[in-house]
Amino acid sequence: MAVGPAGRGALVQFGRWLFSRQGRAAVLIAVGGGVSLGMVPNIVESFGLGPWLLWVLAVAGLVAALWGWMLARSRGIGIVVTLYPPDPSSPSRVDGAERVAEDNHESHIVIRRDQLWPGDRNVPDVEERVSVAYRQIQSRLREHRRSGLFTGAVFYYITAQVPDCYALGQRLGVEIHERIALMHASKQRDDLYIPVLTLDNVLREPFTNADRERLRAHLLPDEPKLQEVPSTPAEYRHRLGLIIRIARQGRMVYDAIYVAGTGRVLLDNGDHTGYWFDAADMSAPGAPCGAYVVIDTTPQYLADSPAVYSAMVRYIMKHWADACGEWSRKVGRSVEGVLFLNAPNEFAVALGALLGHEAAPVRHDMALVASNGGHR
Repeated sequence: MAVGPAGRGALVQFGRWLFSRQGRAAVLIAVGGGVSLGMVPNIVESFGLGPWLLWVLAVAGLVAALWGWMLARSRGIGIVVTLYPPDPSSPSRVDGAERVAEDNHESHIVIRRDQLWPGDRNVPDVEERVSVAYRQIQSRLREHRRSGLFTGAVFYYITAQVPDCYALGQRLGVEIHERIALMHASKQRDDLYIPVLTLDNVLREPFTNADRERLRAHLLPDEPKLQEVPSTPAEYRHRLGLIIRIARQGRMVYDAIYVAGTGRVLLDNGDHTGYWFDAADMSAPGAPCGAYVVIDTTPQYLADSPAVYSAMVRYIMKHWADACGEWSRKVGRSVEGVLFLNAPNEFAVALGALLGHEAAPVRHDMALVASNGGHR
């Protein structure tokens, strides 16, 4: 009997479903349930086989049903966002994130800069770039809602520079989902992706002694203190630098203090710090800060643990709130935050969600440092 186009389409659709994670789950639950609940044991018993085989089949059925349930349970949606300029020589990390998102979640979304702007032409500035990517994410999520695939839990795999991560965090901070988790490729666990931060009110809770104990190997002996810059002109006194170093970069704190205190991005010897304020002239100075606070860590890499990452965010928020309050009272007005950040991307996203428009990150380009000719 011939099968028409509609029938072939239905068979193809059924085949795809059958070999999908949901299809495999349904088969395992059905077969496992039948085995463990008596259908197959009854057949075995009718042939007069020993009771040991019934026990083996019952246990195998329970295992199959449990495996099916694990496949069928909600695993949220994986969202891979890549906003770095395309680099054909090293696509492995991005491709790896896409594979992990496809394997670990019931559905996944991929937003890539090279797909939004082919050939990396006409790429807009940070705010517009992130807005375009965010609108794409929301559009794809609406499609998933209509198809019934969206469960409310989202897991972000983000590869981008600090300003892009911060701007995306500002948008994610006002979203309401069952869960918004930030995934991190752990070098300590052979690049295994783990959810190190969840964007929720837990990050806004007070910093506790338990948090301090979790961070004991990473915090310096002296607590961060507000440092005033007396030479800053009155019109910029309200600007407050927040300098954070969690990832290892030797001169980062020195350079950030210099830029925050002077507004200059070129050192006295002419070397570039890598920071810049003006895209048209990356050597042009910007506005200095009236004060700054440095949150630095030990040389030991931060443990890739959700408890440790969350504690570090609360530590940052505590000292930022303390510095803001102190400097605001001193200058008699609200402060304007200026962020210098050297840390895993997940911190930039989280700080964007928590600080919002209280602070803005200063952009940094390692190519400008490389142009110094290697004498830094």
